[in-house]
Amino acid sequence: MIPEITYKLSFEEGLVSRFLTLSIWEYDSSISELDNLLSDEEKIIYKELKVKSRRNEFVAGRVLAKRTVESSLNLESHINLSITNGVWGFPVINTKEYSDMWISIAHTKKHAAVLLSLLKTHPVGVDIEEILEINEESLTKYLSKYGLNNSLEMMHVIWVAKEAVSKTILTGFTIADELFEIEQIITKNERYTILFKHFPQIKVTSFVEDDLAIGVAYPEIWKNPLIKKIK
Repeated sequence: MIPEITYKLSFEEGLVSRFLTLSIWEYDSSISELDNLLSDEEKIIYKELKVKSRRNEFVAGRVLAKRTVESSLNLESHINLSITNGVWGFPVINTKEYSDMWISIAHTKKHAAVLLSLLKTHPVGVDIEEILEINEESLTKYLSKYGLNNSLEMMHVIWVAKEAVSKTILTGFTIADELFEIEQIITKNERYTILFKHFPQIKVTSFVEDDLAIGVAYPEIWKNPLIKKIK
């Protein structure tokens, strides 16, 4: 498996700086060999997954999440960290000494992504999608109702933004789709800032790297996002 790519995201909230860690990992079928790194609680969820690809996604997301927490807090490997599921399936750190953090997990068939905030009071969310032509028809149909007719890349950028917001509010797409209506898209320096009509408290920065669309949602009060790849 390819070592994860790590980004540091910095923001301004008045005179205070806020930071997020974004880790992305390209994995293959050998990820299943790491299921021994799951906690007892995680293994219960893992065993309930019947499809092998879903099991691989679960292992990749959980293991990457543990590695991201370890590196962010300068901890030794294999800490006693358990990440279970909330009522709508969102990840919850279920280990008391690490519970004051906010974590979001996303995955495709080949990639896992984790967004970590050490500030639990300010929700964040992440989504990733491989930019594939096979998705064009379904994305075109879905986005056309909002009057959005864009390139294949831009359609993926918009989709990950919607997903990231749905994870930030902890519901996923279990609520009415109309609530994810886009208010504005601002393009600058190959980054996209996406604002939502019904969620003015949340902002999304989306970008593309190596045919992978990445969307990061964070509080609107955080300004001037800077994204720096550190490895």
